[in-house]
Amino acid sequence: MTGGRHGWPFGACVDDLQKFGYTEEEYFLSGNAVRYRPTSALTFDGRWSVRADSAAPFRTRVLVRRPLDPSRFSGLVVVEWANVSAGYEISFAVPPSLYSGHAYVAVSTQPHGVHGFPSRPEGLTAWDPPRYGRLLVSDDAVGYDIFTQAARLLRAPDGSPLLGGLRARQLIGVGASQSGTRILAYLNAVQPIEQVFDAFMPLICAGRSADFEPEAAHPDTGAGARGHSRAVPVRVRDDVSTRTLVLNTETEAAEYAPLRQPDSDVICSWEVAGASHGPAPQLEAVNAIVTRDGLTPPRWSAGRPSEVPWLPTFDAAVGHVHRWITDGLAPPTQPPLAVRTDVTLLRDEYGNARGGIRLPELEVPTATYRGSDTGAELAGSTTPFTADTLTQLYPTHRHYVEKVRAAAAAAMDAGVILPRRAEEYVRQAERAPIPPGADTLSR
Repeated sequence: MTGGRHGWPFGACVDDLQKFGYTEEEYFLSGNAVRYRPTSALTFDGRWSVRADSAAPFRTRVLVRRPLDPSRFSGLVVVEWANVSAGYEISFAVPPSLYSGHAYVAVSTQPHGVHGFPSRPEGLTAWDPPRYGRLLVSDDAVGYDIFTQAARLLRAPDGSPLLGGLRARQLIGVGASQSGTRILAYLNAVQPIEQVFDAFMPLICAGRSADFEPEAAHPDTGAGARGHSRAVPVRVRDDVSTRTLVLNTETEAAEYAPLRQPDSDVICSWEVAGASHGPAPQLEAVNAIVTRDGLTPPRWSAGRPSEVPWLPTFDAAVGHVHRWITDGLAPPTQPPLAVRTDVTLLRDEYGNARGGIRLPELEVPTATYRGSDTGAELAGSTTPFTADTLTQLYPTHRHYVEKVRAAAAAAMDAGVILPRRAEEYVRQAERAPIPPGADTLSR
């Protein structure tokens, strides 16, 4: 699909993908989608049973990023359920390693994304009527089957029309936050029926699953509504062979702790210390797209959000899950965040969380990072250390850089960041004026 008022797809990448050897394309997908109805209670163990019920026509879009050179294609497609909690679509789960040969597909599955909030229509159809005016997603319940139908097209044995004829060999279903709740519902109820995905990664959803009701699960925040999506606390079902890696941050810790499951041959759980639901680096990336596209920016924090990102750890996790489904090599087990009996986080003398995945920000701290804070429940906060504290911790700049280098190497060895991210940590440390007044090693 091309043309329209803007001349580019909604949510298109802000970078020049050709420099990575990639292209971005948009396709429309239409047909009839069934709704699923639970045949028993949505129990805590996730062993849910549903049946196909009524159906409705739909016409939606998928956004595709893939290698231009077919020989570079790894066979892996990361399929994201587009997040709609802002009243328009946001893609959170685009791993930087995508451009090393994987493909990425975002599927528009819900009315809030296609049509926008009733009070503030900024969805696809309102943003570019000439391009998207004929799209239709009638209700939340049809989204599960739309996701399945897109996945089946990606798996076309003779090459997918959505991938320029490339043949997908592995599909990972991904969703973050609100869309993570849809992924959790899908893997617990729909995947046992359809068996179209190889693995799932529900991200930052705190063990909360969506239900199967047609009514919109997320409140219309444009009309002043508050709160999170209607959701059910649940674990990942453990009686199926589909691999699942769950990733959460400090923000989700209190809700997720009672739902924790031990790692197994089909389930893995990671928790990132210091990171928030919407950390500064990811909010900056989202805002770059929102600003270009003229949308109402999400208001997550009036202060300084946590500067500990979870996306680089998700990036490493994608590689682990890919090996898990191709070679059977499970992701490395990681320690959970340390919590008290009341599920509040245990913190060290600097106010940083104990336990969890330890990125260099936590191992060589220059600030207190919180995954949630007053007025910034989802963005968290960053409170820089005083000059005296920094000088006490890091007497010389070289001392600081070497500690960051060691922490980055340890995180890479633990499998929670990739080599390119470890190199970024060292470059950032070399440029950082720590301790205050010291000459840097930047080059």
